[in-house]
Amino acid sequence: MMGEVVQLKPEVSVSEPRLDEGYCRVVNALAEGLASHPLTSIQQRVVWAVIRMTYGWGKPKDVIACSQLAEISGLTRQQCNTALSQLIEYGVVIRLGGSRSPIKVNTKTSEWSFPKKDTKGRFTPSVNSNNENCSVNSNSVHSTNTNSVHTKDKRKVSKNTACSSSQNSPTKSSPKIREGAAIQNKSGTQYGYAADLELAEMIAQVIDHRLGQDAPANRNMANWANTVRLMREQDNRTDQMIKALFAFAMNDSFWKGNIESPGALRRNWTKLAMKRKALREGGTGNAKGGTDHSAGSGLDRQFTDLNHARNTFED
Repeated sequence: MMGEVVQLKPEVSVSEPRLDEGYCRVVNALAEGLASHPLTSIQQRVVWAVIRMTYGWGKPKDVIACSQLAEISGLTRQQCNTALSQLIEYGVVIRLGGSRSPIKVNTKTSEWSFPKKDTKGRFTPSVNSNNENCSVNSNSVHSTNTNSVHTKDKRKVSKNTACSSSQNSPTKSSPKIREGAAIQNKSGTQYGYAADLELAEMIAQVIDHRLGQDAPANRNMANWANTVRLMREQDNRTDQMIKALFAFAMNDSFWKGNIESPGALRRNWTKLAMKRKALREGGTGNAKGGTDHSAGSGLDRQFTDLNHARNTFED
């Protein structure tokens, strides 16, 4: 009887990573800061992705897209976007300009500021070892009636009654996590989905382009995305409608200096729409200022193609 021949797979050797293949130089203060501060696992992965894309290439800062962070960290773009906004808010990452500007890790860990967990209004019941009753604080004493006869069951009822007031005491609600949101503020009162954040970032990019060096270093993108969401959900504006009217405003000699945020666009929507309608009908419009383009068919692309509008924003 012939024995069975077993084919053995050749053992593949995996070489250990070497420094000459590339490395990130991280100062000790930064390494200690990342180890000692309360970063979430997602925030840790994103900040290390930023380190890899900057220090890993020998650069102190760089323009990094969320898609690049997602590829390195293994997270989704939305997760990276949210975590990056939080890291900028906490001072761990610094953005040098508008929403499309370079970012870098802040090595001055003393400037990092994380939200403190607020325990105000919360109460942890304690047990008094003398009479087994719950004590609200050290100054209050819950005593039993010495004239009454207590059985074991009655003592349990008395203990539960004493505790009930503390259990029903109001507690400060924890921040609400908006399911599916791409960005939100700490309390969850302002939030936006991926489409809202994308449109808010596009508006920020156009405005930053106009401002140049005067563009703010950071923006409240949770508020901007929230405003875009409200325009969609409450005002029944589609993404295309928002893009079109914003493009019109950016090409109007008066409104391009007054529409500096989604909030300003929403507040002045009616005035902008009335002027655009008058121009389409061949009139001059009743709103202040003029437009950089003639009325008629020449406006059609300007109203519907934001990329085309962006190309004509140069003064």
